[in-house]
Amino acid sequence: MTKSGTFDVRLEAGTGTEVTMTVVNTGPDRGTFCTYHTPFEGIRNDIFVVERDGRELDYRGMMAKRAPPGPEDFRTVAAGGSVGPVTVDLSRGYALGPGTWSVRYRGTGISGLPDSNPVELVVP
Repeated sequence: MTKSGTFDVRLEAGTGTEVTMTVVNTGPDRGTFCTYHTPFEGIRNDIFVVERDGRELDYRGMMAKRAPPGPEDFRTVAAGGSVGPVTVDLSRGYALGPGTWSVRYRGTGISGLPDSNPVELVVP
């Protein structure tokens, strides 16, 4: 299966160390993306840019290696439709301390999704 479509990745700050992601198909045709390296499979790789005061936080979570994606690893989204929201806890891969963090999803060639805009995450 091949990736196709025009997508917008929307990230929202949640409670504590959680962020929520929704994928919106902004194109005129249905589109397909791979769930590898997205929150739809949890945090299994360094898929977020987490920063404070201009310094990026190192990723400390798992780095999953897997077989090439099969048909079950793709999501098809109708034109104008969306998939999600899906919520993940950033503390499963990043050592977030109290403070205000800038977080954005790091799009990859594997997923076929673009980067998201950054959101401000306030950790108590």
